[in-house]
Amino acid sequence: MPIIDDPYGLFGWCSDGVAEKIKADGGDIAFGWTIWEWPNVLWTAEFHAVRRSPDGQLIDITPKPKRESRILFVANQSYPETFNFDHRPGNRRQRAYQPADPVQLATERIANLKPSQMAYEQRRAEKAGLSLHQ
Repeated sequence: MPIIDDPYGLFGWCSDGVAEKIKADGGDIAFGWTIWEWPNVLWTAEFHAVRRSPDGQLIDITPKPKRESRILFVANQSYPETFNFDHRPGNRRQRAYQPADPVQLATERIANLKPSQMAYEQRRAEKAGLSLHQ
C-alpha cells in the first residue's frame, strides 16, 4: 500500500495520527501488520494502524524511518476499530535464512586439516569420548 505524506501522520504514533485524520476527513481505522524484510536474514511483522478511507481504500499516513513510499500491510479484522492500540501485540519475527548444516561444516573443516592438525584433533575428540565430526 502507498504511504501518503499527510499532515496528520505522526512518526512512531500510527494510531494517534490515524485517529486525528479520521476526525478531520472521515473514514475508519484498520489494524494489522506491516511486514518488514531484512533480505536473506529475517522478516518482522509489526502491529500497525492505517486509515480506511470512506470509499474503502487502505492508506498509510505514518512516516517511515527510511522514507519508504510503500509498505506491505496485512489487515487483521479480528481487531475491531475500538481496539486499544496501547494493548497491541508485540512484533513477530521469522528468520529468512536457512541455518548452516553442522555436519557439512565439520566435514569441510576436517577436509582442510593438515595431517598434524588432524592427529591433534582426533586425540582431543577421543579424550572427550567423541568422534571427530562431533
